[in-house]
Amino acid sequence: HTMEAMYNCVPAYAAQSLSDYILYSGSPMVLIYDNKSQKYVKSTWKCIIRHLSNFGLFLIVTGLLKSLLTLFEYQPFYQATTQWYDASRMFHLGQLGNNMLHGLLFQMYIVVFCEGMLAATAIFFGKQPEIVMENPLLKSTSPSEFWGSRWNKLIQGVLKRGVYIPARKANLPRAVAVLATFLASSLFHEWILTNLFYKVEKHEYIPDLGGSSAFLMWNGILLILETLLWKLSLFQWMKQNLPKPVQTLLVTMLAIPLAHCFCDAYVHSDFFIHGQVAFPMIKIVDVES
Repeated sequence: HTMEAMYNCVPAYAAQSLSDYILYSGSPMVLIYDNKSQKYVKSTWKCIIRHLSNFGLFLIVTGLLKSLLTLFEYQPFYQATTQWYDASRMFHLGQLGNNMLHGLLFQMYIVVFCEGMLAATAIFFGKQPEIVMENPLLKSTSPSEFWGSRWNKLIQGVLKRGVYIPARKANLPRAVAVLATFLASSLFHEWILTNLFYKVEKHEYIPDLGGSSAFLMWNGILLILETLLWKLSLFQWMKQNLPKPVQTLLVTMLAIPLAHCFCDAYVHSDFFIHGQVAFPMIKIVDVES
């Protein structure tokens, strides 16, 4: 919010009055504002029930996925023993399979949390909140669609208004603004790791930092390459002729080879194990005869 205010990037509806700005800053989710009527869209019971239903559904589905992955210590296809910067892991089929499942698990984690928050926001504020996740892993047909309009739209909006737009207003080239945005996201995720994993008596896992930055900066480069190459006849033909599921697979495979750089710290620590407390799970229990 500080960068938004400094560079006048606050949405117009939030700057109309002090109360509007307090509502904009205080709401945990982004509220839908109708520019035509100049009012926030009111929440309905249909909206609330939808979010509660999604929360319950994904809570159960995520629990089932975690129940399966727990059997393999969250590495069903390949038990990695090297660090995230080992280049050979990028081309290991088992690692690619793990990366896909870890990406799906992260997506479901965010969906569960945000659907619960969306329902709570709609109930508490009486206004309809914006959807946060739009099934990016299974529906995106370009890197820009994945990061710009499907993956964690809440954080995407914060980074856009707090980094990208200020960088453009400072007359920086688009490519530099994109890299600056992903750099800010990288530093934020590295900071998360330093706070999640710290040395205590019974927990001495300390991740090798830099993996989150490597993964996110690579995706920033992908967005720049998309802008430079998208108008080429080959990519236009692919856009018009390939089935959307094939396009989604190709987009996913551009990022999946490096996904372990981001995920390793969470997989090799107790992050997912501690998260099991919040999910209904099926667990195999050894019973003494």
